[in-house]
Amino acid sequence: MSPQASTPQASTQLSFWFVRKRETGEFIPFPPGPARGGSFVEPCLPNPAARSTTPRFFRTQRCARNFLLQWLKGKHVRKYEGESGDAWVEVVPVKGRHAGDYEIVEGRVWI
Repeated sequence: MSPQASTPQASTQLSFWFVRKRETGEFIPFPPGPARGGSFVEPCLPNPAARSTTPRFFRTQRCARNFLLQWLKGKHVRKYEGESGDAWVEVVPVKGRHAGDYEIVEGRVWI
């Protein structure tokens, strides 16, 4: 039996959105763990041997755009006030993050 004969016909198309660096083709990966969020990652090429390089995908183009806008601002660092327990987020700019260097691209999966 040929591989095509055993493959079911595609019936549903799903779209996912990715953030890619135009010049290099590198993607923004998933954050490495729960301790740090997406603002701490840098673009890299996917490598099946390294889970930390799996491209981060978004269910809608709007979600990808919102992520990119926040990511471009810099690293979002949580700060705490010792005695009062107050917490806030400080955005620390990251050199080299420029909006024109990145694009939002669509990927499709048929199931």
